[in-house]
Amino acid sequence: MPAGEYSYGQLHETECIACRSADGPFTSAGHVSTEADPGADPLVWAVVTCPPCTPEGEHPMSDDRLVTLEIEGLVEPVALPLPEALARLWDELRPLPLGRLQLEAYRHFLRAGAEERVRAAIAQDGMLQLSFALNGEIRLVRATPALVPAATR
Repeated sequence: MPAGEYSYGQLHETECIACRSADGPFTSAGHVSTEADPGADPLVWAVVTCPPCTPEGEHPMSDDRLVTLEIEGLVEPVALPLPEALARLWDELRPLPLGRLQLEAYRHFLRAGAEERVRAAIAQDGMLQLSFALNGEIRLVRATPALVPAATR
């Protein structure tokens, strides 16, 4: 979809993707893609919904939701069940030349109980966003609720 179909606020999580309301608190609603330059990959944007547009009783990280995992510049957004997303994150980060402290921080975060920590972060902030330095660049790791419930895959 062309980026012009969405407002700046919708693409930057300050307006509801469904109704353009700026009244929060917002719930993460997954991602939308917009067309980039011809021949370029589409741009992927995290989006949110306002309380009236959030389905009744839907918790941002209920057990039947997939997580969209993205590692900026390394892993394109992919929707997976949370345990698989955490395993994929560790599998992608472990071989990188992150340095001892960064690797230990991720190992600590992804140890037993990681699912509860990630669910709590997403429930509180609508997403989990972590960063790491690689070759002098800061990269982001994002986990957000996916748009498609796991039960409908």
